[in-house]
Amino acid sequence: MLPVRGAAASCTRSRQSCGYRSPPAPGHAGRADPAPGAPAGSGESLEEQCDQAVAQTLVAAGFTHTLELGIVLGLEARFLLALSRRCKDAMHRLVQRALPCNLEDLARALASGPLCAHPIADEVRELSSCNSVREVEDHNTALVDALVSLLNPLSDKPALLLCQALGITRAALPKTGNMGAGLPQAGGLNAVRQVVHQNRVGEVPARDIPRIPSCRKWVDALAKAGTPASTLREIARSWLVPLPPRFDSWDSYTNSCYVLEKISEDLLHQHREHPDTPVPLRQVWPLVRSYVDQPFFALALDDGNDEAEVFRQARVRSSGPRSLLGQAAASGCDGLSWAALMRLVRCGLIEPVFIRQLSDAGLRVETVSRPLHPSDLLTLVLKGPASECEALEVMALLGRKVNYGFLLKRATHWRIGHHRALAIWLSVYGRPWCLETGHLVQVFRQLGRQDLVARLTGDADSHLSASVPLDEPCPRASRFIALAQEIRRHPVAMLKFMAHNNLSQHPGWCAPEPTAPAVRLLACLARDSDLLELFRSFMDADRASCQGAPGQLNLTSSGHPTEYLCPISHTYMQEPVPTLGRSDCVIYFDKQPLLQALTYRRVHPMTNDPLSPDDVRGMDVDLAYLARIHQWRRDHPELEEGGRAFAPPDSPALQTPPGGCGGA
Repeated sequence: MLPVRGAAASCTRSRQSCGYRSPPAPGHAGRADPAPGAPAGSGESLEEQCDQAVAQTLVAAGFTHTLELGIVLGLEARFLLALSRRCKDAMHRLVQRALPCNLEDLARALASGPLCAHPIADEVRELSSCNSVREVEDHNTALVDALVSLLNPLSDKPALLLCQALGITRAALPKTGNMGAGLPQAGGLNAVRQVVHQNRVGEVPARDIPRIPSCRKWVDALAKAGTPASTLREIARSWLVPLPPRFDSWDSYTNSCYVLEKISEDLLHQHREHPDTPVPLRQVWPLVRSYVDQPFFALALDDGNDEAEVFRQARVRSSGPRSLLGQAAASGCDGLSWAALMRLVRCGLIEPVFIRQLSDAGLRVETVSRPLHPSDLLTLVLKGPASECEALEVMALLGRKVNYGFLLKRATHWRIGHHRALAIWLSVYGRPWCLETGHLVQVFRQLGRQDLVARLTGDADSHLSASVPLDEPCPRASRFIALAQEIRRHPVAMLKFMAHNNLSQHPGWCAPEPTAPAVRLLACLARDSDLLELFRSFMDADRASCQGAPGQLNLTSSGHPTEYLCPISHTYMQEPVPTLGRSDCVIYFDKQPLLQALTYRRVHPMTNDPLSPDDVRGMDVDLAYLARIHQWRRDHPELEEGGRAFAPPDSPALQTPPGGCGGA
């Protein structure tokens, strides 16, 4: 049976205590909630018996969407969150009884036997590895809380199995006569029963006790909650509810519960009329229900900014619904603020039909700089094909000293897509810099990366201005941006400096492939002040040595200068990139023919020394050298095909702004 999220340890909660007021069903006014675990037919009302029948059917079918069902039924966010909290409290009491707890023994028990919880067993081992501990003891409250969070999805399992996995004997349990007293109830029955009690639907005839009240309404609500089609099929079979004739499968029925175009139109109209009013959670749910189980959904809502907490949430399936409910509870009216909704839009964690209508209405663009949020960084990660390299480059331009080796090693403990890039971006956010979106826009424009500007603000042409200069939160940013521009203008000097100082062995060089060499160089300079001063001196000397005019060109028999012809294609170079030969000899290649050659052999075509394709991709075109090639071709039209005058093409390399340090 799959886990039931939000399973409560007790259902002794009245509607008054959670602030919920539901209209009494016909003929059932003044009904009191039943005692937890009471059997049907033990003095309960007819409605209570049917409520229990509904809950028992859902649990028997492996129902795992208790919180989602509560959202669909419009139950109060505080009430649904209370279910989840009580379940976690019960699990915490269980773990406390098992301390000290050997994590390896626990992982082995979880992965074997009836529990067979291999993913959670892996997480327990990672908890041990990341914190370098073998046992969790009572005084380590942080590790206890982390272990409780990992085990919480097992709250639907029988208490006896959990006790066996944790090494708890019957003698260690309270002498209450109930094996599960104070522990999560098997099947999460109480949680589902509480949701059912909060949503009365219809009157039940006395002659029809075995039948479930308003079966079709319940099936419709379960489908809208995102219940898997296989589970919905089993529940419908138990309640004798046939598949509607206009659908060919329960999958199509589940996917056709909402008319998303109409919901999106209504939501946008409501926002125009009342822009400051939170959007009711029931109205948001259809647009996000397919995304709440995606990794980092909670982070998109800015629910927590601690790195470890972010990655832990990404691996807990129910963190998305809980984050939605938390935002709704904080709003005071069980709704989601427009700002939170826009964060989901920027991260692409909402239905595309709503994003399209939003763009058509011109409501996606941000026009005012604001403090940076974790969700902004997630936007850059989820929408970028090379987000890790982008994050490293931005860190280099900000002049930050970053231990990439430690950062990336720590990130690999969390086996989730985009985890490495997000770890780097979160290190940007985690500093007490007070960075604003306007600061990142400034850096992105320096890089010539309008696509990054568009991801962050919704407008590639945005020129957001921060409230304070970039140098105030990042004192070295201007200096390193200038360094990046200088490196790009002098790629040959960069190669010589890296070779002379053996930078491949420097700690700052360990950024992962395909990080551009210029970015690696900036990372080294940011970490090493002595190396930075040495680089300045080297560049000054290099500029002085290049003051003279270019030397005599060597011509082929046809009159073409060999220096301007690619050694591979033997044609004029369109994107000349420099490489170092023996004794600091500079050899230029056309970029694309060189990359093609490196697909067959990863060695320098002239020297046979190792040469990485990633390093070539990260190399900037030498614009000064390309300008000399173009000038030669203009001056010698007789060497052009047909004797026509040469007109430089609209090369992407020539159109790239000079601010960035990455490759074309």
